[in-house]
Amino acid sequence: MTTTVTPTPRPARVPRRTALIGAVVAVAVAALAFLVGPAPNRLPDTHRGDDALAERVLDVVGDETGGYRGLAVARVDRAGAVTTLVGDDAGGPRFEIGSVGKVFTGMLLADLVASGEVRADETLRTVFADREFADPEVGDVTLAELASHRSGLPRLGGGPGALLTNAWTNLTGGDPYGQSVEDLLREASATSVGGGRGEVHYSNLGVALLGQALAERSGTPYPRLVTERILRPLGMSETTIGAPATGQWAEGATASGRRTAGWTGAGYAPAGIGVRSTAADLAKLVAATMNGTAPGADATTPRWADGDDRRVGYAWFTDRADGRDLTWHNGGTGGFRSYVGHDRAAGEGVVVLGNTDRDVEWIGIRLLGADAEPSDTAPVTWQWAVTIVLVLYLALTLPFLAIARPGEAPWYRSAPDRLRVVQSALAAVAVALIAFRLGDWLTIPPVFWSLGVGAAAGGAVVLALRWRALPRRAGGIAWVRWLGAVSSVAASVVVTLLLVLA
Repeated sequence: MTTTVTPTPRPARVPRRTALIGAVVAVAVAALAFLVGPAPNRLPDTHRGDDALAERVLDVVGDETGGYRGLAVARVDRAGAVTTLVGDDAGGPRFEIGSVGKVFTGMLLADLVASGEVRADETLRTVFADREFADPEVGDVTLAELASHRSGLPRLGGGPGALLTNAWTNLTGGDPYGQSVEDLLREASATSVGGGRGEVHYSNLGVALLGQALAERSGTPYPRLVTERILRPLGMSETTIGAPATGQWAEGATASGRRTAGWTGAGYAPAGIGVRSTAADLAKLVAATMNGTAPGADATTPRWADGDDRRVGYAWFTDRADGRDLTWHNGGTGGFRSYVGHDRAAGEGVVVLGNTDRDVEWIGIRLLGADAEPSDTAPVTWQWAVTIVLVLYLALTLPFLAIARPGEAPWYRSAPDRLRVVQSALAAVAVALIAFRLGDWLTIPPVFWSLGVGAAAGGAVVLALRWRALPRRAGGIAWVRWLGAVSSVAASVVVTLLLVLA
């Protein structure tokens, strides 16, 4: 007796017409994505203001124009100050100056010490006598330690929650701050001193506490205190601390071209949050600190070592570079960078403000006549790697799923089914938005993102046309598959909505 075995039919390939439709959609969507996709900033060669200074800035920048949109620059010497704007001020001359605002706090301490109103060795416990500190050593920290970053306090308060907030706002271009003075003091009461007390470890929390401590001792809110003691005597009428937005405010952006929100927060104002100024105003600060006439100019005096070639005073740093002593501070917020510095011996000073998040310190150092390497347009290698991984996910996941036959598994995952298609499609939308916002589009061509989005769209269309041929669930334990699918879909929808609304 002969037994006839009927062979199991192989799953059908993707129909040629369906594949063609997917290819056409992929090309069309990639073209559209290229038009609306990432657009990295690049510094124009236009300028207004002092012609000679603008030419000098463009010469210093050279071919390193990627990531910059506008540079507001001042040069100070014994003859006075000149200013220029190279590129676009993006809405106004007042740029966020970030941590450059810390020098106001350091100078405020020096001024109050000189007048006998406070002592540099006063402790936080003395100033905030009604507060309890979880770590008693926090109460023992002195004002001088706070001003010189030798307190041992962490860079930021708030613990792991603050790290998550910073990560999210980095992705969305939002404001990671917003703490009130009371929030700041609560963070300080809950934090602890690390093992590096007495050594220089940069701390935004420490300088913010210093400013609020000086405000407490003076009985005057920090913004008003700095205005009365530092800004007004220097004639710095264009510098504001925590003021409402005006038409003179520039708009910040990332080097890759994404707009960012302004940073505000009364608690961290002494650390430079919510502080805006102009190159011309900061030139007054540089000139007066360089010649020693500014209130609290003694803050620039180097007092403690920070390595072999760097010393620190009250917030101001002094570096030995190419035989020169450069006294300086830099700053950065979500969409701005800043640098102020001077060479007292040469009688030269500079201010460099940028309205993107690409560093400007190297430009300032070169303008002072010392050597400095251009900042890397991709200073964190993880951003480059993450960009590649995210776009490859877009380019491969849905297309590979689309060409796999129902009932057969592609080389990298289980067989396609409706459950997996929904998961992958929604995940692709979220991944595309994350890559758009986080991507390193200065070193990676933006067309890479566009091609990834196009490939994902083409794969999604093919899967939609094959929907009826796909099983609802192919393999796996039912409850595990459904739980994974619901979790994945929920996460993708939440992330997508948050990024769209951010």
